[in-house]
Amino acid sequence: MPPKKRVRGPRLSPVKEDETVELPPKPAPKTRGKTKKSVEELEEQDAELDNLDNGQQQLEQGSSSQTVTQSVRNLKKKNAEKALRDNITGSIRQAFQARSNILDIIKHSTNQLLTAYKKALKGGKGENSINTDIFFNELDCRLTMIIEAVTVIESRARVMKVVAQAACNLINESNDTAILDFLVDKCFHTWSKSVEIDHRVNIASFIGYVFESGLIRKKKEDGENARNPRQDEEMEEDDRFAVFEMEYTRKLYTFLLNFSMDKPAVRVSAIRAVSVLQSCEIPTDFEEAMARMPREILLRSFRDQSWECRLAAIDVFQPTGDFSADIIQLALYDKCPKVRCVALKKYGELLFRCSDDALKVELLYTCLNDHDISIRDAVKKNVIEVWINRLAKAYAKNFKKPPASDDIIETDATGEPMVQETQQVKVMGYAYAALLIVYFLDFISVDSRHQVRFIMMHVLDIVRQLYNVHREPIDLFATSVVEDIVECGDIQLITRSTISDMYEAISTLRTQSVEIFFWRVFIEYCVERAKDSNDAMFAVERFAPKMVKMCSTVRGVLESFKKMELEGKDNDGSEIVDWDLARIQQSNILQNILVTFRHFDKEQSGKVAWKSLLEDILYNINNTKSVVDIIIQDLAQYFYAENAVGLLSDVASSISDMLHRVTTGDQTMRDETVFIGSAQPKFVSQEDREVLSAITDYELLIFNAILKTGVFKRIETILTSKYQSLAVPKLTSRVMDERIVAMECVGLIGMIHLDTVKNELELCREIAENDQFIQVKSCYYTMIVDLCVSHGTEVIDEIVGRSGGKGTRRKSSPKDFNNNGIVASMCDVILTENPDIKNSEVVLKCCEGLGKILLHENIEPDNKTWQKALITLLSRLNYKLDGVFSAKCRSIITTMLKFFASLYINNQKCLVNCFKEFFTEWDHNPNLIENAGAHEYIYQRLCRCATLFGILTRHSILMPDKQAETPCHERLLEDALKELSINENSSAANYYCEVMPLIELDCFRRDSLARFYDDVNELIEVYIEDDPKNRLSEIRKFRKRLMKVLGISDRTNNAANIAAAQENVPSSSAAVQSAEIEVKLEPLDEVEVPAASATKSRSNSRNTTIKASASKSVNVVQEIRELMDSPPRELTTTKKKTTRTASSSEPRPKRAAARRLQGAPSD
Repeated sequence: MPPKKRVRGPRLSPVKEDETVELPPKPAPKTRGKTKKSVEELEEQDAELDNLDNGQQQLEQGSSSQTVTQSVRNLKKKNAEKALRDNITGSIRQAFQARSNILDIIKHSTNQLLTAYKKALKGGKGENSINTDIFFNELDCRLTMIIEAVTVIESRARVMKVVAQAACNLINESNDTAILDFLVDKCFHTWSKSVEIDHRVNIASFIGYVFESGLIRKKKEDGENARNPRQDEEMEEDDRFAVFEMEYTRKLYTFLLNFSMDKPAVRVSAIRAVSVLQSCEIPTDFEEAMARMPREILLRSFRDQSWECRLAAIDVFQPTGDFSADIIQLALYDKCPKVRCVALKKYGELLFRCSDDALKVELLYTCLNDHDISIRDAVKKNVIEVWINRLAKAYAKNFKKPPASDDIIETDATGEPMVQETQQVKVMGYAYAALLIVYFLDFISVDSRHQVRFIMMHVLDIVRQLYNVHREPIDLFATSVVEDIVECGDIQLITRSTISDMYEAISTLRTQSVEIFFWRVFIEYCVERAKDSNDAMFAVERFAPKMVKMCSTVRGVLESFKKMELEGKDNDGSEIVDWDLARIQQSNILQNILVTFRHFDKEQSGKVAWKSLLEDILYNINNTKSVVDIIIQDLAQYFYAENAVGLLSDVASSISDMLHRVTTGDQTMRDETVFIGSAQPKFVSQEDREVLSAITDYELLIFNAILKTGVFKRIETILTSKYQSLAVPKLTSRVMDERIVAMECVGLIGMIHLDTVKNELELCREIAENDQFIQVKSCYYTMIVDLCVSHGTEVIDEIVGRSGGKGTRRKSSPKDFNNNGIVASMCDVILTENPDIKNSEVVLKCCEGLGKILLHENIEPDNKTWQKALITLLSRLNYKLDGVFSAKCRSIITTMLKFFASLYINNQKCLVNCFKEFFTEWDHNPNLIENAGAHEYIYQRLCRCATLFGILTRHSILMPDKQAETPCHERLLEDALKELSINENSSAANYYCEVMPLIELDCFRRDSLARFYDDVNELIEVYIEDDPKNRLSEIRKFRKRLMKVLGISDRTNNAANIAAAQENVPSSSAAVQSAEIEVKLEPLDEVEVPAASATKSRSNSRNTTIKASASKSVNVVQEIRELMDSPPRELTTTKKKTTRTASSSEPRPKRAAARRLQGAPSD
């Protein structure tokens, strides 16, 4: 047990040194009359008496002097002890009460404490010596007061630092380990065994301060030895880890290892203490640390169950490139937003080369799309803004304005030449820093380019704020960027004056692709953020020339590409090794330039040049699919908007001309000259056949791009002809890309005219079932979903056939599930156990597609197909979160459920109807439990799913015009009471208890509330007799809520009170009809709807003002994700888990409520 406080006795009264001691009175001489003795005898007697009197007086005076001296010595000793205690107390009080100049006060307090110890040590020998035991006893008393509580923790930490520094300084100065021995053997050893958590928390922190002080003193000592090499040579080999010996280091580290396995609060202090050693080189004889390294303890704490421990670990972690993956893992997937924010801050401190470019894109894109605004703000402030400032500082360093000419000397007002330092240019460099961020990201693929563009939009928002023009027109921002450009380095910011010379610049394709991509993003940013069209036009004109000049620039870029193909060298003269990457970069440059033409000022001459350029590029069969899509989209929108047949006819004519020239052997096609053919047909070689096949495949790409533009509103003859000749034969092609393009054409034609593609739809289903490529399966489900949205699911089911995929079917579901049709097939894919499909793109496409169908179809609440679809999505939502794929699935399903539940009341009714089936499915399907994670927490996870049902079916999340109907919670409550009274042994009964606290009683009619109050009272009477599942407490809590809403003061079923409440309180439905509820959209992926918190009582009436209702609005998406991500909570009641097989015991006798519930209608 920890030592108790010492209780001192009362102070002694001081003794004055000048106080005189009174001697006893001299006795009076006795006279006995006359004597016969002689005079001499009398004189001798008198002399003897006088001598005796003088001796006695001297003895008495000597004894009194010795008493005074001893008192003075005791007084001096007590005063010295008191001064010693005052010094210790003053040192600790000064550190404890410090408010400013903390470091100076800690240093002064440390010196004061050491001075007190040295005085106690010097008191030494003799009767007046001060024993060091007094010093340690007093220090023990003071530390007891510090360690026994955790209030004002900063003040207590300062005291611990003072004592720790005093111990280390004493060892460093005189090699005296007395204070450290006292701390280790007495203080730490005793308090570490305390049963109070606060005591162990303080001791863990105290040990951390001892290590920190020892390492600081050791570092200073090493620095002094480095400055004095001779002295260092004379010193013996030092085997100390800190200033103290290894024996103390082992003891202290052992304390921390034990604390690291203690309660969460103690682990937090131990983690912070261990972090002091994470950057130290561990000697080989430090066996405890070699077995469990300090950095290993921190990394293991990243996965701690307590979020406080994870937060402490990442907060004190010193990031390096070797552990960037661990930091990214925390920043992306941790359940606590605070931990993710700190992890993002640590990631921003890393160098750019410490993580892969693809990981940077994934981290930034995911966090910028997060539903939590704190995560979005953290990634902007702690990552992007830090990168921009770091790069801008490097860019603006040592820039000097070059003189205009060698013959011109700049002078000041007095005629003196200007000093070189005054010629420096004030360069902020934020725009150049944004350009460099693009250089450090990966934007090779189409998906990554989309993500990087999204990231760069946020980067430019931050750059605009740094230029302090975020409230000004966008034209002023463009002006600020242009004025801040200084030519330097290999990467340049492209402007209106430099874009025309881009293809002549000596730079690599990689550099050019970065410059062009940033230039394109900046133009699109100006257009999207502009206040009006004039503002956008003025901003774009600062970075782009006229359209005619831009067309000539693009032709120059194409000529430079052709030159690369011929010479095999890059623009800087280096050999091109990876031609596949080079062609991708060329395609990216061309795409980014062509996209910007849409934002230029379109005068007549410019439009003519633009159309000519697009047509010349289009009929190059080496173009990629993305380039073809851009060209066709611009042609269809700006030149063939009212003549879709003309666009397809012109393309068909040009392709036919190309085929004819190849067939006839004419080589002028390559030179783009007028064709003069021969009347005699020539033999077609194998090389020509390959060219013909390439032209035909290229025509399929163009046909697919034309269909994607949506210019065809009805079926045409030429459309049918091209479909039959181009798309249908390619469905069975050996090339995967051709099958995908042909399947897309089938879906696009089917959206225009379904009868045209009836035969091909069934063929596509067979291809998708048997195809080994995931991309083909994904394309099939995407196409089918689009057709279902356009024509209805039932129509497509009749055409495709009511059967699911072969390799994706899981085990049959419980009764009442229909496994036929498109929806059932997609459900099987989502919950498949096939390892090739389980974590593939097909599952994502099916989740998206099923969500689209549910949002566009008219849902019938009793339809088993829709119920199965909802159960499938909710089951997938309950899977464990173990990576990027599961996070994407959860995000898709969460967003879909938010909108689905808020659209129509029939959607909510369908959710209510599938409540019981959902838990029955989980009770019978072991695969679901395997995918949910830890089995010991499965019951808690399912309880959170029951809470999710209550959140999604709240009446308050519906639109105002839909809230006049009867709330779905009435049906949910009826089902709950019916299940609890009739089928109490079912697996869903416990989960109905979990959803009862979320019932919105404020939305119920008063007569419904009174009816439910009667039913609950009678249900309580039933459970009072027998309650094997411990549900009575939850039912009573629900009755309290009912009584509060009804205004019933006592617990008896008083019919008079209910009648009075019905007469006096107005109907809640009327208040709902008159209320206007705002739906707040901020941002696009978040919808805030008025609803009370899931953990609070719904006691506030809805017939209050709309301002009161809006103040309680919550984010539905955030509630869903918090429910799914929250750790298993401790149950307040001891409910028993249900078994997989329902009990066959006979139900006990029911009351009137049970009989009424048994005969209650289904709706």
